[in-house]
Amino acid sequence: MDKNLSSFKLNIFGLSNKVHEFEWKIGDSFFEAFEDSLVEKGSFNVSLTLERSETMMVLEIDMKGVANLICDRSLEEFDLPIHILERVIYKYGDKFEELDDTLFTIPYEADSLDLSRLFYDLIAVQVPIKRLHPRFVDENDDLDDDDVLVYTSSDELEEEEPEEEQGQEDNVDPRWSKLIDLNNKLNNDGAS
Repeated sequence: MDKNLSSFKLNIFGLSNKVHEFEWKIGDSFFEAFEDSLVEKGSFNVSLTLERSETMMVLEIDMKGVANLICDRSLEEFDLPIHILERVIYKYGDKFEELDDTLFTIPYEADSLDLSRLFYDLIAVQVPIKRLHPRFVDENDDLDDDDVLVYTSSDELEEEEPEEEQGQEDNVDPRWSKLIDLNNKLNNDGAS
């Protein structure tokens, strides 16, 4: 385990069946411990309330802080405020297993919980895919020139077809002219 993450290992051996409270501070060294981290810098305060019973542990996590990100557009650094309230349940079972994002099983003989990955994941999920400095957020970035949807009704298309056909007849490949003539003849015979 990375020495920067060792303080996020919670000793649960010997905890009595009652409510326990813990606090951590997360800084830049925390994010540096994760390879290819979405967040490279940040500062968070974590308050955790752990309610232990015979069959499970319920963790109420309250994280407040800022993630220091780099804008995708201007490459400027900016702080993204993040506040997370999450409930995570650890049930006792035969082995460690992730059943859901917030539901895990742990062996009865487990003596500690490594919360570093859980804390990192909770923060990383809050980071938007498109990281924009707050001054760009109000701009309408979703519609570029290439993303404009043009709607045309079928009535408009039918009116324009005769003009297009006239212009296309001059530019038709000679190999296709016989098929076009046959198609026109069939259309004219069907109309009579």
